[in-house]
This record gives sequence, structure tokens and C-alpha cells, in this order.
Amino acid sequence: MSDETAFHRTAGILAMDGAGTVAHPQFLEVGGEDLGLPADLADPAVIPGDNGNFALGQLLVGQEGQATVVSLLDAIDNGNRKGLEALYLPGFGGDGLQILGGSTLVINAIRVYAFLDDQWLCLNGRFTGDVARISMSSLTDNPAANGFIAIPEPATWSLLALAGMAFLRRRRS
Repeated sequence: MSDETAFHRTAGILAMDGAGTVAHPQFLEVGGEDLGLPADLADPAVIPGDNGNFALGQLLVGQEGQATVVSLLDAIDNGNRKGLEALYLPGFGGDGLQILGGSTLVINAIRVYAFLDDQWLCLNGRFTGDVARISMSSLTDNPAANGFIAIPEPATWSLLALAGMAFLRRRRS
């Protein structure tokens, strides 16, 4: 889809609650033009771009009892390819992002703007130094937020996956 005026999801929930893993994550294509944080950080209805900008009302990653890994992609020109595209999660009456069951949202180099605890945040700006993973509970007071946001280097995830496979093989022996 390349016409954000035809995409009306700002009041809906996208639940990515499958069985994605580090080696085989679920993927979510983003399409919003990266226009930065809204001017009014306390208003979830204000999304940069007057057309919805491919925003999702809420992204729900995982579910209690089943962790999943969701990785964001910017592989398709959705009509906003002036630079990298971004994901806007305004929420509606609550947080725009929930990560449950120990799940992980891998944002890669894609900017994610989420309305959390009554204010807009740029999630990418929460990573400092060598930090590649932050807990969702550090961003919100929601007691169910027991997942993670990651911006890993591809080599790091590959090594972790190989180590996990070796550990499982050793346990089965």
C-alpha cells in the first residue's frame, strides 16, 4: 500500500502474537514518513503528517504464555521514501505499544514513535552507549509490560542463535 489516506488503522490494534524467534522472527513493514516527534508531546491524536502517516493505533507484541520476536522492516517504498520510513503508535486511550510474555520488538535502525504513559517518545533515543536491549517496563508503568525492545547488530543475534542451538543440542544429549 502506498496511499496513507487509504490506510485507516489509527484506532485499531495490530496483534503480532505468533511464534517468532530470533532466527525466524515475524516481520512488520513500516511505511510512515519520518517527521520526528509530534509538536505536542502530550496529545496522542497529533501524528506528524495530516493524513495518518501509516500510524497503527496500537502494536501488541506477544501474549502471556507465548513470547515472540517481531522485527521491523523498511523494505518497500510505501510512498514516503524521502528518507527512512518510521512507525507511529499513538495509542487510543492508552499506550501505543505493549510487549507481553517476555517478547521482543527488534526496531533495527527504524525510528519508532510511541505514545507511552501520556507522552510521545522516540524509542530509538532510549538506547545509549553499547545498550542493544531495553526493558519495556523502563518506559511504562504498565505492570504487564515484561518484554523488550532491541536494536541489535546482526552479528550479535546470529551468535546468540548459534549459542542457543548448541545449548539445546547439549541438553538433549
